[in-house]
Amino acid sequence: MGTRGIKVLKCLSDETRYKILLLLDEGEKCVCELVKELGKKQPLVSHHLKLMKKCGLVSSRKEGRKTYYRVAKPKLSKALEVLSKL
Repeated sequence: MGTRGIKVLKCLSDETRYKILLLLDEGEKCVCELVKELGKKQPLVSHHLKLMKKCGLVSSRKEGRKTYYRVAKPKLSKALEVLSKL
């Protein structure tokens, strides 16, 4: 495993980021939806999303004042499936 893989695993090691990724695996969501589903404060969720974007786990798009996030690569869905079985 290269440095990129280690970076991704480190990014996934946080429970909140892992939960965010599982929610995004269901489909694109705005920050407000993630805040509601996680029961966390918006600044915290945004912080985690920023880190996840930097790691290449999620991508985003703006629509008006809202930012929508989604899983960056289809391969991540397969990896999440494997991780959830461990």
